[in-house]
Amino acid sequence: MAGGGIFVVNGDLSGNSELLEMVETPYASEDVLQSLIERYPNLLAGDQVNPDAPRRWLLVRREQSVPDKLDGNQRWSLDHLLVDQDGIPTLVEVKRSTDTRIRREVVGQMLDYAANGAVYWPVATLRAAFEAVADDPDGQIASALGPGITSDSLWMNVETNLRAGKLRLVFLADEIPTELRRVVEFLNGQMKAEVLAVEVKQYASPTNAVLRTLVARVYGRTEESADAKGTTASKQWTEEMFFADMADKYPQGVDTAKRLLTWARENGLNVLWGKGAQAGSFNLWVRQTASGSKAYLVSARSSGRVELGFGYLKNSDQFADDSARLELLLRFRLVPGFEWLQPDQIGRYPTFWLDRLIPEETYEGFIAELGWAANKFSAVGNA
Repeated sequence: MAGGGIFVVNGDLSGNSELLEMVETPYASEDVLQSLIERYPNLLAGDQVNPDAPRRWLLVRREQSVPDKLDGNQRWSLDHLLVDQDGIPTLVEVKRSTDTRIRREVVGQMLDYAANGAVYWPVATLRAAFEAVADDPDGQIASALGPGITSDSLWMNVETNLRAGKLRLVFLADEIPTELRRVVEFLNGQMKAEVLAVEVKQYASPTNAVLRTLVARVYGRTEESADAKGTTASKQWTEEMFFADMADKYPQGVDTAKRLLTWARENGLNVLWGKGAQAGSFNLWVRQTASGSKAYLVSARSSGRVELGFGYLKNSDQFADDSARLELLLRFRLVPGFEWLQPDQIGRYPTFWLDRLIPEETYEGFIAELGWAANKFSAVGNA
């Protein structure tokens, strides 16, 4: 271990002050380092990740599960999932430098997490995971990311970024081996996702057992990769923009999406257009009678994915009881092509591809049940 040139002045630089040399010290365990990231996400050095627009971090969950198929079992566990102020999901794997897996195995693990999370993470599940452990979700979001960021806008951006594959992969350790640095730099130059390594060294005072200094350093960011992955500002999507994007990404769903949108308007549902840097969405909602808040029924993405909002309805006036949501789910199950819905999804956000609604019998059955749910709210259409 070496001192590393880290010193702490105990005092005001006067003749009575004390200069303490800090000695590089290994962490007692990997869990210590993981716990530090959980409590102090700013150790990810957001000002080094993006000097022009320093990243701010919100921890979604430690040990976030990752499925390997749609509505499948949770196969893996990611050390930390965070999001930044632009809603970019940031996957963090923590290893000590003494763990030989940091050189190769951890790279494969991270790519598994990213590839499957981008496809199979329902964003509403991530939101629920965060809100389950947050005492004040809205307050924590504003405190961590900025006062202008609301829960709805944040999670809509997370959804957009996930489906566009716009992620950030972070390998974090007390020391980043040279081999891992090379791999990170290579991947960062080749992938759409941003790939970084963050080194968080610990220094301790030989004479003061409680004094610690942590020094973070980011590897892998080059000017070329930063330019190529430059943050694109989120934009407010319109109907015209949405369908132009869908025509490019998922043309087989355009006619059905237009038909669904027209039906919603003719039947008094409200339409909320999403915000996102690379993909659009529209959300169909009704006003709750007691609280006055929005109850989201279904969301459609320009990528072609559609999400049923059972998880949102869980907090609504009319569908708070499990039995009410189960009734709705069982009604949807009777629609041809929706037999895959399962009772354990009454608090979740089952998703499907839009072209599932192309058969006339399926489309008519789907909007019939959607209309049945909307009619449970007496204030439909009161935006």
